[in-house]
Amino acid sequence: MDEAAYRLLSPDPSVNGVVRNAIQRKVSNISTNDHGNHMKGFYLEEIDYSNLACIEFLNKTLLPSFTSNSEDYKVIPLLNVVDSYVAYIKHNSTSWNFYYDLIDNLNAKTFMTVRYPFVGSINVENGRLKLPNNLNLSSLSFPSYFPDDIKADIQKCYDDGAEAVTNYDYNLDLQSRFETHEGYLKVFYQRCKDDHVNMYCVPQAIFWHFHNQKGWMREPMTSEISAQIGIDLCNGAKGILPYAYESWHSDSISEMQIHGGSQDQYKPGAQTNFHYDMSLGASDFDNTYNWGFRKRKLDVYGANKWDSLKALYAKMKIWGPVLAASQNTAGYSVSDEGANHLYTDSASDGPQTNKNTFQESNTDRV
Repeated sequence: MDEAAYRLLSPDPSVNGVVRNAIQRKVSNISTNDHGNHMKGFYLEEIDYSNLACIEFLNKTLLPSFTSNSEDYKVIPLLNVVDSYVAYIKHNSTSWNFYYDLIDNLNAKTFMTVRYPFVGSINVENGRLKLPNNLNLSSLSFPSYFPDDIKADIQKCYDDGAEAVTNYDYNLDLQSRFETHEGYLKVFYQRCKDDHVNMYCVPQAIFWHFHNQKGWMREPMTSEISAQIGIDLCNGAKGILPYAYESWHSDSISEMQIHGGSQDQYKPGAQTNFHYDMSLGASDFDNTYNWGFRKRKLDVYGANKWDSLKALYAKMKIWGPVLAASQNTAGYSVSDEGANHLYTDSASDGPQTNKNTFQESNTDRV
């Protein structure tokens, strides 16, 4: 984002005008062609790619001049915390002051945060990701239409990067991961609450791996996705947008991704042969398409991921108002802090989700 920020903030009108005019056209196009949808803001991918001065200028000066200071057209940045998957472009600091500065200077109603609990290492003993030993990790479940080489690559990730343990040991590991996750949420929530900013959360819903790299994210079980979302809601989340909806794979290295990307995973020569990158979300690719056009009805553990997520979203429509109005002080989410753990300002209208995220269709194609 630095090049765009440089152009946007340049004192030379012949430089900044191109970017500013493009933003104005985009705002005008969205506002006049929304087809009945309600604009929630401009999502800005991973804050490590971003420039705080640029965000401040957009939200405090430029966008208000186009939209009469409407909250519906403010930038919504996404912040990856440092012990999760992080884009290592610009700012990789453990200082909370950086996070505070971002939230304090948003001049917008919404802040997004993401932390992926199920991140580990391939062929690194203390980086293996634990799973309960009642799962058959030596023979994962795949739809019949999956390419054979993709199946082999994913199976190898689990063979070299996962560990089957007793339910007791799995639960100990899981609680530790969720406690760390919740610790970040509590800090972010309090800061957002103090600044009257809504916090949106991005739970991990994907398997992700760069070919020939040690780092990977295992696919969360449907129960783990549900737990993440429940913890996020109970710690003040006003929006839930799981990452990611799509499944996809790439068979070649993109020069644009290499030069615009980060650290070893993008260096030329770091990937060889097949599969530069692949991800498993809520949709599925097949032998014809390397992008997810099908519902993911079979995750690697044999569960129907699509229907599970669809049911979870239906539950959230009930959870949101119940949690917001709760007077219970004995539950997991409220025992230490009282029942007023969600926002009570006029912007509070229950969890906001992308209504197209898990849209049902009449066929197996989406």
